[in-house]
Amino acid sequence: TNKFIDGEIAMMINNLSALSVIKAGNVDFEVGVAAVPYEKKENYMFHGKNIGISITADYEASIGFLDYITQKKIVRQVAEATESIPVQVDVEYNFEDDRYVISREFIQKQKEHGIARSSLNSWFDISAAIADGIYQLLSETNPSLRTIADTMQDKVRVAIIEN
Repeated sequence: TNKFIDGEIAMMINNLSALSVIKAGNVDFEVGVAAVPYEKKENYMFHGKNIGISITADYEASIGFLDYITQKKIVRQVAEATESIPVQVDVEYNFEDDRYVISREFIQKQKEHGIARSSLNSWFDISAAIADGIYQLLSETNPSLRTIADTMQDKVRVAIIEN
């Protein structure tokens, strides 16, 4: 994205949420958005804002939080703040404040043919490995930093490879 903002590349394939980064870069050229050509009449809508609920979390509070963030009003607010298409197809997005307006036709096509996928499935395993390592550091009397670091690194590597 930075090379695009700096004018070093003329085109890039990226998430729609990159528009907010481009906008913050105050580029002095016109920016447009188009779908990537495809053979099948389907596309994948990747959502990169994953939410994990710890197994030790308060179950009722976790369900309450998930109920809250999936409310249409909240989904819309998140979509507008991140300048991304909401994966809930019945949530409308207000593009009025965007500097780079994406056509309603483009959005509708994404919603009608899109398949919601997560691009960061490994994040939950990675965050668990980091949390375990931090817990060990804080709870052990004489922790072996090298052993804990090696274990965390191995767990993160496995999470990335498997996902």
